[in-house]
Amino acid sequence: MTSRWVGLVVLLLLAVAWTSLSTTGCDPCASCSTTTKHHRPTPTPTPTPAPSSATGQGLIAIDTVNNVGYVPIYTLSGGGAGERNNAASVPGSSQLAVVNLAIGAANPIIKLLELTNVVVPTGGAFNEKNGRVYAEGTLADGTVSVFEINTTTQTIINTIPCPGITNGFRFGGVVADPVRNLLVVAGTSTIGLMDTSVEPPVFNAASVVNVAGTDSLSLNPTTGILFTSTDGTNQIVNIATLPLVVQSFEGTDATTDGVAFDPTTNILLQSDEVGADHGTAFNFGTLDTAVMPATALSIGFDGLGFLPPTGEGPGGQTVVNASTHQGVISDEFGQNLKMIHLPAAAVAGALDNNGQPGSGTQPDAASVFTICAGLIPMGDVSGTPTQLGIVGDPNTLSVDVKNNLAYMLADTDPFFHSWANDHDPQPPLFLIRVDLSAPVLGGSPTGTTHWNPVSVAIPMP
Repeated sequence: MTSRWVGLVVLLLLAVAWTSLSTTGCDPCASCSTTTKHHRPTPTPTPTPAPSSATGQGLIAIDTVNNVGYVPIYTLSGGGAGERNNAASVPGSSQLAVVNLAIGAANPIIKLLELTNVVVPTGGAFNEKNGRVYAEGTLADGTVSVFEINTTTQTIINTIPCPGITNGFRFGGVVADPVRNLLVVAGTSTIGLMDTSVEPPVFNAASVVNVAGTDSLSLNPTTGILFTSTDGTNQIVNIATLPLVVQSFEGTDATTDGVAFDPTTNILLQSDEVGADHGTAFNFGTLDTAVMPATALSIGFDGLGFLPPTGEGPGGQTVVNASTHQGVISDEFGQNLKMIHLPAAAVAGALDNNGQPGSGTQPDAASVFTICAGLIPMGDVSGTPTQLGIVGDPNTLSVDVKNNLAYMLADTDPFFHSWANDHDPQPPLFLIRVDLSAPVLGGSPTGTTHWNPVSVAIPMP
């Protein structure tokens, strides 16, 4: 009798337990109970990841997966020097040096790639989504082609003409959009889109639109907003929507050039040039496109000093490392560069200059200011340390986001000149690397506190 009651009680308890599990709709597990429902946790929004490549146009493409740079050089495949307006008289085509970017590499030049029939190289970009490098080149007739490079074999695998994109042998460039797997292709005053999700990539000639100029351009791949900057004239284009529509954007009443987005915070950094040691940051989180021109809250900031030669600077070229939320501004054809502090997270309203060295203020979540300023290294020319100027037009400043290193091209002619100018022979060309990991707050080449980053000038073939 007792054993039968015991068995009945056990059966009743099992039935209750089964009913409880059935009504809660979850599988038996250690985290479940009969008194608390087991809910699937609400997903936490994922912050916008920092891209592993630069968001602005430049000549140098950095493959951050293999730590290899694709760097245009002056020497043509025929052995001569490429001259912008007289290329037909010089045998050969423009070339890229494939460069091992490992610190201390004894023989960093891996190989050379010929950009067949290209007179002037005008851009390079790495797409972290598909692992390809895209190099833009201008042909003698002013038309533009893009060369797709397989970064595993380090070979050119496709050449894609871009009808409707023309270049007057300056400005232009390419910017990769890893979110949409697109490539923005720019001429001197035209832009269009290339689909890089297919092989070979397909250029959309119907997407081409005219812009005021492409002295500098940058894309926020998160929002799809492309910003173009040309000597004080600013425009924006939303590349996520076709047909492309160009809209004017407010200027700063200054001669401006280099621009770069921090896509994780939606803040754009713009550099003045031609005599002004100054820049501006725009908070695109406050973008208003209902007015003409479009506007966004902004803050100007001053530099900390510079030394001649400045070329078209001080300033003129801009990049942002979205991992550190720091910008770099360099001269065009001069020797100066400076690091800029940017907010580490999106800002709801106005930006400020709190934390600027010498101001007596402390940085806050909305601060934009110059951290330090310094100089690029000299170049070794036949054993003699020689003054260099950072090459611009098209801009060469780039950033290795993973290793926090700035790269740029520099030659021994620290004044404005065209690509591979009219010198014969051409001036020695160097790939400059600057370590950005140890800025000195308030460091200036004209002050008592100095920022002397670890840097090197690597001779190019």
